[in-house]
Amino acid sequence: MAEGGSDSRLDAAFAVLGRLSVEQLRCHRIDPDLRRVVGLAPDELVAGWAETNDEVWIDIQTPHPNDIRAFLEQLDLHSLIFEDCLDPHRTSRFSSYERSLHFEVPVFSTDAVDDYLSVICVPGLLATIRTSNIAEVDHLSQDEDQQVQLNEGTKSALLYAILDSLTDRLVKAAMESRDDIRRMSRLMDAQSHAVKVDEIISLKRSVQDITTVAEDQLY
Repeated sequence: MAEGGSDSRLDAAFAVLGRLSVEQLRCHRIDPDLRRVVGLAPDELVAGWAETNDEVWIDIQTPHPNDIRAFLEQLDLHSLIFEDCLDPHRTSRFSSYERSLHFEVPVFSTDAVDDYLSVICVPGLLATIRTSNIAEVDHLSQDEDQQVQLNEGTKSALLYAILDSLTDRLVKAAMESRDDIRRMSRLMDAQSHAVKVDEIISLKRSVQDITTVAEDQLY
């Protein structure tokens, strides 16, 4: 059995899910034996929680502030974590009190600036909240064929898989930028005007974005 258990807070939080006004809501239970996430409809989650006691992953995209407040209120979070979760400026990137954990994961993106994945952990539940599509999270949450297997059938292993994939994205972008720098350097060594100014400016912006995200992740 997973470390989760019958918890009135989670029962109340799950009951709120069906009333949320969000762009996308995906609910999953984490199968401890298969070590996979299994998608569930919100009403199935409410009905099945008491039967399985499996840990749960809820992924919410673009929620209305009032709706996310209503959901978080049911979790009985420490007051400081509750405030941090609702802070649109992300003043605090990491907070942990009692048995609750909240942190903001910067996500490298060529389309958006200051893209973050909000993560909330309480016993039995991992919740991710985001304002845009994140391919790595979508890959895990839409794994209908259950091709992705976790190291363990726990929310900790799932969180590791999410963070690992986001780090891989950043490393890939950094390697591509390094290759572009080498390519441009060779071209300019051969002919000083071989590289257009627009290419240099675009690469400079990309490197700046990578550096910003890397510094935030280290924080």
